[in-house]
Amino acid sequence: MSRQLRKQPTVVELDGREVISTNRWNEPLVADKMMREAINKWITLNEIVKFAYGQINKANKKRARGYLWSLRRGLLGRGHLLITDGRPTEALKIFDPAVEHERGIAGPLIAQMKRRRDFSMDLCNVADAIYSAEISSWQKRTATEDRPTA
Repeated sequence: MSRQLRKQPTVVELDGREVISTNRWNEPLVADKMMREAINKWITLNEIVKFAYGQINKANKKRARGYLWSLRRGLLGRGHLLITDGRPTEALKIFDPAVEHERGIAGPLIAQMKRRRDFSMDLCNVADAIYSAEISSWQKRTATEDRPTA
């Protein structure tokens, strides 16, 4: 019996917006979108749901909220901290230590990560380092990421 190879999901344009080709959650593609669009602004959960699943409904929003800790873990591996706003979560952003409001969100989040032991101590240490990073090093890091590649 031959084994059938599946195509890897990609980002495609549909009706003028980006979506994942399989209409399923794909953490690396969602993390890439967060790194592109959520560095300097909050993006809504609806935008992520529409990107990942193609349509917004209660089931897809609930499903996406279930993947947020996995997304946070993946972004920490890339050197970014994902913060969320709202109960239930309605907005997401990559943490910027220069913004005091975001520091107020990230501090309790990191304490919760440690208390619940959701992540390894290595990832918790990465989150601490991002939280306590000097503003100048953060600006240098985001400036190099925002440069267009030739």
